[in-house]
Amino acid sequence: MVLRWILRVCGALCLIYYVGCGMAIRFDTAQLWLWLVLGAGCFALDGILGFGRHMGWRLPTGVQAAIWVIFGIGAAAALGMMGLVASHMNDQAPAGADYMLVLGARVNGTDSGNAEASGALLHRCESAAVYAADNPETVFIATGGKGADEPITEAECIKREMVRLGVPEERILLEEQSQSTAENMKYSRAMMEKEDAAVAVVTNNFHVYRAGRLAEAAFEGPVYRQSAEFTWILLPHYIVREAVCSVLDALNGYMRLW
Repeated sequence: MVLRWILRVCGALCLIYYVGCGMAIRFDTAQLWLWLVLGAGCFALDGILGFGRHMGWRLPTGVQAAIWVIFGIGAAAALGMMGLVASHMNDQAPAGADYMLVLGARVNGTDSGNAEASGALLHRCESAAVYAADNPETVFIATGGKGADEPITEAECIKREMVRLGVPEERILLEEQSQSTAENMKYSRAMMEKEDAAVAVVTNNFHVYRAGRLAEAAFEGPVYRQSAEFTWILLPHYIVREAVCSVLDALNGYMRLW
């Protein structure tokens, strides 16, 4: 009975969060469907348990204990990964980086003329511009290709925003091929003149951990992380997503988890 109440509460919270994020931002936010699936799954499992109880089904004590152990290990692992993601959310890069990668994010608009950075991307550009003012020798690499629903490449949008914020255009290189964070690193490395360059990576706080690990795997020199603001309703969603993506990237050999 306790487990069924836990499933009902978790299912309701997942569905409420899904609807809240969809109405506040948009329902096609990347992987937001995860909360809908989790909520529906909780209610489905509650229904299965209720049906089994009605039919008089009863699992052996050993099987019940094994289920709780597996659930506990899974929950601990999930919380541990989310803790790793959260532990780097306030990282700031020291002065003197040779290069700073500004990682791409969604670009809004319907054509090149009205293209504008999403809130997440704007925060990244602002953080990079602050670093540029204090580190005049740092070269910036604006990264990110063009998504199917984006009017221009993310790299071009980053460049426009940084120039608007006072960063000289000649200090900004464009990497417009990448479609993922791992590719951001791969193509940016090919543009660097020094193999052992000190590289800083700027991205939103929820993304700092994974971006830093991917950078450490891609570059030979020291790697620094620069956290940009992101504190809106989607933050819990992105922390969960980053925990999952970190595990997948590690399994694919793109990075180490620690």
